[in-house]
Amino acid sequence: MRICGVADDDTQQGEEKARLAGWLADHDEPCPNCGYGLRGVPEPVCPECSAPIRLGVVAPHMRFGPWAVAMLGPALALGFDGVIVLLTTWQLIITGGLPTEVEPLYWGLVALGGLCLLGIALLISRRARWMALDPGRQWRIGWSIFVGVGVVHAAFGFGWFAIFVL
Repeated sequence: MRICGVADDDTQQGEEKARLAGWLADHDEPCPNCGYGLRGVPEPVCPECSAPIRLGVVAPHMRFGPWAVAMLGPALALGFDGVIVLLTTWQLIITGGLPTEVEPLYWGLVALGGLCLLGIALLISRRARWMALDPGRQWRIGWSIFVGVGVVHAAFGFGWFAIFVL
């Protein structure tokens, strides 16, 4: 039954249930939630974990984990850089200037924060290309970005400490 060009919800759900049951009758598919084998399951619910199941089209390379790891490094570093720059800027405003030994730290963190922001913008703008990569490559690049950002920030901090504190 159609009302104003929209299919009846019960009919549509019945058709989806029949297509899912037909697919699972001939295919070994794991539950996306718990991994239970769904072959022959007649209902759109996993009998093991009760998760709802739908038949659909998926992209095998759409993995959130590697992209999140790649975003996490620059995001954490940007947060740290931003807090230190904000506190140092507050000191600059209140006292009318920064001590000479703090200026390189200040401008270095401004630069590192800017690079982190640029990296985040690039990851966001190129997410579709990222998702087309092989998942193994996504993980390698994601961890490389995460570790690389940490190493660069640690090297900057140790270098500043060695030059201006020791």
